[in-house]
Amino acid sequence: MENNKPSSKREISEKRDATVAKKRIKTTVIVVLAALLLLGAFVAVIPLLTDFIASIGEEEEASFNEWLFFEPDYSRDILSDDVYLSLNRRVYYDRFGEVIDVPSADPLDSSDSAAFFYRYFDCLVKGDHQSYPSFFTEECIKKDPALIPESFTMQAVYDINVKLFNSSAKQTAYGEVRAEIYEVSYRIFENNGTFRTDILPDETRTLVFEVYVIGEEVKINSIGHRSVSDK
Repeated sequence: MENNKPSSKREISEKRDATVAKKRIKTTVIVVLAALLLLGAFVAVIPLLTDFIASIGEEEEASFNEWLFFEPDYSRDILSDDVYLSLNRRVYYDRFGEVIDVPSADPLDSSDSAAFFYRYFDCLVKGDHQSYPSFFTEECIKKDPALIPESFTMQAVYDINVKLFNSSAKQTAYGEVRAEIYEVSYRIFENNGTFRTDILPDETRTLVFEVYVIGEEVKINSIGHRSVSDK
């Protein structure tokens, strides 16, 4: 009868290592396959995720327009609103540190430019969108027609401040004019977005007006926002 000698420790170790190696290879293959399956699933849902994110953006934009501005009411008379009437509706005109409360639209009561701004804000309060373009030069309207809304409701403007920063002679298509640069700020009580959508109700954002004084006539030649570096 043949004797079977037990395997040496070296043989046993080699067999164990081979078995471990096979298990590791099997595990690696399973992990790689699982990763590929997950990657394929992710690629498949990317279009769905894109559509979902886009829909969220549309909902947020709709919510911004719907919820952050008041509902426009073209029949509303803001001059009968006691809350608005209790706010400071005066026009303060600052000419190089000399501040006046513009009393009227008559230049004899202040100056051509100060009276111009009184008329300008009076136009907004009245919601007179038909007269609004008359405050601008033809050049400005052609260059930036977005400044002229097709229509707007009565604007409940208050905390109105007009500050002159520079005044100098300038050669233009209208001949030599006096070009004045102003910083203009005001708030709109219960803003409904029909005139300005860059400010929320009762917020303020400073605008920069370039105004031409052409003889006795005053016109706006441009309106822009004050740059961040100037704040």
